[in-house]
Parts: sequence; C-alpha cells; structure tokens
Amino acid sequence: MMGVPVVTLRSRGAESFHSHNVSASLLMQAGLQELVADSEEEYISIALQLAGDPARLARLRSTLRQRVMRSPLMDGGKASHNLEDAYRSMWTRFVGGSDGK
Repeated sequence: MMGVPVVTLRSRGAESFHSHNVSASLLMQAGLQELVADSEEEYISIALQLAGDPARLARLRSTLRQRVMRSPLMDGGKASHNLEDAYRSMWTRFVGGSDGK
C-alpha cells in the first residue's frame, strides 16, 4: 500500500507454512505474480531485473496503491460472502454426516 515493490520467494513442500506465503498471496491478488519466485535463483533474477529497470520500478511505485485498492483484497463484501459459503458448506457436511473425504 505504501508504493514499495516486494519480491517474495514462495515456500513449497513440508516446510511450507502459511506465514511463508502471505506475501505471495498478497502479490498474486494484486496482479503482481511476476514478483513471486519459486526458487532462490528466480528470486535473485527478479530482484536484479527490478533493480536494473528504474522506469519499471517507478511504474510499480506509482500504481501499487491503485492495484491493491482494486484487487480482491479490498472487496470485503465478496470476502464475507465467500466465508459465509464456506461456513454453510462445512455445516452441511457436518449435519449430513460427511467427513469431506
């Protein structure tokens, strides 16, 4: 939200925790998947490309706030609706005796 581009390394596998992937999730929702790396080599490559392209950095800085504001991250109504649907689905499975398997 403050106009500072972030590059992140997505965590995978057994060591993957929610906290390791929060930045990746936020970037993806803001339409900035090109800033999410899947390997250390890709992370370095993305960071070097950004550092070497001042015009791209300036564009990112000037549009980040708008991107986030227009993203699903800021659609509270839709998020509430999706959460309600998830609760409804869990309740239906619970009362129906289904364990979801």
